[in-house]
Amino acid sequence: MNSKDDSAPLKPSNNIAWSLVTLFACCMPIGIVSLVYSMKVDTLYFQGKYEEAQNKADLAKKWAIGGLIGGAIFWIIYLIFVVVLGFAGALF
Repeated sequence: MNSKDDSAPLKPSNNIAWSLVTLFACCMPIGIVSLVYSMKVDTLYFQGKYEEAQNKADLAKKWAIGGLIGGAIFWIIYLIFVVVLGFAGALF
């Protein structure tokens, strides 16, 4: 091995699992953005662009978690809306 490989930091997690959960579970557009960032992590790392790889890994995780939180908030508001309309329909 050369000295460049010896000094390489650990490869960051590409967070692809987070991306796929976001993509299939709740929010497809945000999941796609997260998936694109997560797919760039390994390529950048093996090109020796360690900081960029870590940056893309962080962005993938942020987008995925943001999508999951946004999806959860959407579904909670949706369920509240349906329940309120259901009770309002039963009253009238």
